[in-house]
Amino acid sequence: MRRYHGRAVPDAIVTARLELRPGTPDQLRASIGPTDALAAALSCRVPPDWPPLHWEAGPVDWLLARLADEPGEPFWRAWFMLWKPGNERDDRADEPGRTGPEPTLVGTVGFKGPPGRPGSETDGVVEIGYSVVNSFHRRGIASEAVAAMLEWAGADARVRTFRAHTLADDPASAGVLLKNGFQLVATIDDPDDGRVDRYDRRTESTSHRPSVPPPD
Repeated sequence: MRRYHGRAVPDAIVTARLELRPGTPDQLRASIGPTDALAAALSCRVPPDWPPLHWEAGPVDWLLARLADEPGEPFWRAWFMLWKPGNERDDRADEPGRTGPEPTLVGTVGFKGPPGRPGSETDGVVEIGYSVVNSFHRRGIASEAVAAMLEWAGADARVRTFRAHTLADDPASAGVLLKNGFQLVATIDDPDDGRVDRYDRRTESTSHRPSVPPPD
């Protein structure tokens, strides 16, 4: 357990089917290189369709720079989603060459930086992002990971609003947010991505506490 800005960052957050691990700089670098190096860095299996959508060298390098600038800020971290062995629909149990139970790397989740400063337009706002490899879609993995991250981040007194953006024609990603108590608040025109939906959720609301939703 490590502490940053007075916040505890666990070595892992464990849910019913997932283990979420905060990536170290070395692990983040490995995540955009050969998969055998990544598998060794995380002690896991890496599926053939790694990396997930949007996990690319540019964003990872940007995140590494932010970590170098503010190594003590807990929200400058990406978390690896690891599918625990023995889960339902795990069709790899008899895979040749397997030497024992090991988790499978299935995606990433995390916040895009610390809360905005007091008085700014993003005062108290943190934005979450997530992505799952195609071979593990439609299992409720993103919903489960987002729920766990919101519960962890919601304990930070600086955070008052969770935010996320999805493409306007991406009902699967929107479904992850709606399951976790977000509401659509705006649709904007992004110069790079086109029509983008903005979702917010206030941390003060008790109408929908973060919890692990059932699989899709």
